[in-house]
Amino acid sequence: MNILALGLLTGFVAPWFFMLAQLKDMGYHADVVSAKRLYNDSGALITVLVLVAGVIGVVSDVLFNIVMGLVVFRELPRWDKKEFLFTGRVERWHDDATKTHPSDLTRRHTKGLLWAKRLNAIMPGHV
Repeated sequence: MNILALGLLTGFVAPWFFMLAQLKDMGYHADVVSAKRLYNDSGALITVLVLVAGVIGVVSDVLFNIVMGLVVFRELPRWDKKEFLFTGRVERWHDDATKTHPSDLTRRHTKGLLWAKRLNAIMPGHV
């Protein structure tokens, strides 16, 4: 199980984070205006490659949220709260942990704080 999770993390999720971080540093955002600007700046091939990588990244993130989120937080995502990506679930538990007294923190709170720290180490200010 650990090798499968490591393979998912390094093969799919990590490149997604690095691509997003690089595009964010370059001034691009996840919107139509940035997609048009990327097309004008880089051409059709780069734009298509970024969009394909983005779709693969989002699908990988949703799968990571279902599988690893279930293992880490021992709950399914809250689809009604639009918690499709792993970051959404981490943000929920992180925000709840910051509002909770330290003596009342649960396992999910501590995991939310830990994963927020990990995600912010990769992309500062992410959570």
